Order: sequence, then C-alpha cells, then structure tokens
Amino acid sequence: MNNCAFVGRLGKKPELRRTPGGTSVTNFSLALDNRPRRGEQEKPPPTWINCVAWGKTAEVVERYLDKGSQAAVVTHVENRTWEDRNGQRQVRTEFIVDKLTFVGGGQKAQQQERREAETQQEQYPADWDLPQDSGDNGW
Repeated sequence: MNNCAFVGRLGKKPELRRTPGGTSVTNFSLALDNRPRRGEQEKPPPTWINCVAWGKTAEVVERYLDKGSQAAVVTHVENRTWEDRNGQRQVRTEFIVDKLTFVGGGQKAQQQERREAETQQEQYPADWDLPQDSGDNGW
C-alpha cells in the first residue's frame, strides 16, 4: 500500500504549469510540524515534503492556496529520476496528491470570500427592495 496523509503549511506560492498535452500540474512544498523528542524543550525544525497535484486539483491548489495556507493531503509516493546537465543521475521523492482538504481559511481564500461579498453588495445594495418569491416560480 502506497498512501500517506499529511497536514501542513505551504512554504511558498504554488506554481501552476501545463504539460505539452495541456494537463495542469502544480508543485508546492508542505512544512510538517515535528514534536520535540522526549526530554527536549526546543521544537525541532519542520520536515519539508515536495507535493505535486495534477488536473483540477492542481488548478484548485493554485487558485485557493498561498504561502502559509494550511492544507491536508492524501498522497502516494513516487521517485522521479532524470539526468542533470552534468550527466549526473538525480532522484527526487515526490508526494502525488490524491485528495486535498482545506484546513483553516487560507489568506487567498479569505480574500476571495471578501471580494465575493463586496461584489454581492455591489449587485444588491442594501436599500433595494428585491422581489419576494411568490412560491409559484413564475417570473
């Protein structure tokens, strides 16, 4: 079984790209809190993981999450290998996002909600008398 679940904060703004075939892909780093070991007072530094989201999930990550946003992800692990410019073999462990859940209202989501509320107020000023629903759904 190759499944991992994490809750953490994004380390930087997600990067949305498209493959030559047009598929959306977003890379982002997630900081995971570590607990102090028994007998230690200081909190250890976070563990960083490299996450990759594809398709609609990639677009949602780019649109609604930002640096510092908290997210929960269910992933599976893949090792990507390539040859660098010097001909050296490189390996990178990536956590491919299978499921994403927003945790806490990220800054970008809060800004979006505020804009939507302002737009709603602009569309329907408080002093308007909006028609009441007569119940017959006839316009």
